[in-house]
Amino acid sequence: MRKPPEDGTKFDRDNLLSLLSVYTTQFASYTTLLWQVPALGLAAQAFLMTIVLGSHDNTSDGAKYAAGILSIVVAGASIRLMHSQRGRAINQSELAKRVSRNLALNELLGTLHINDAAPQSTSPEDVWDVNHWTYGLWLTCMALFVGVDLAVIASIAAGTGWFT
Repeated sequence: MRKPPEDGTKFDRDNLLSLLSVYTTQFASYTTLLWQVPALGLAAQAFLMTIVLGSHDNTSDGAKYAAGILSIVVAGASIRLMHSQRGRAINQSELAKRVSRNLALNELLGTLHINDAAPQSTSPEDVWDVNHWTYGLWLTCMALFVGVDLAVIASIAAGTGWFT
């Protein structure tokens, strides 16, 4: 059996509902940030790749190098930020699950069966799971940008014009 907090605080149903509200709000915030990162990273990549791959004679190799290196930095920062926000979302989801269990939400709400949801069948406790295959896809896309950026920089350095 769990010990009550040392300060004598009791966690009644209202306290637990307040905690659940806080954790789910934080979960939503981190999840929103998680999926904004790849969109913003992709916009930055598109802008930088326009500079790097531009066939304009007035764009110096130095500018192309700088844009290529910055593109690599943006991809790396996007990967790191996505991973960080996902980790925070997972922490909040775990806390929400624990409070949901303590509130016995499974007994109150039962199993969720929704055809167009992901996952299609879950419980009120496990609905907070953060395991999207799309996360891995976006990480792969950002890593591919790094590879393409390195290839373009090598092409510029070799003077081969493989991409322009």
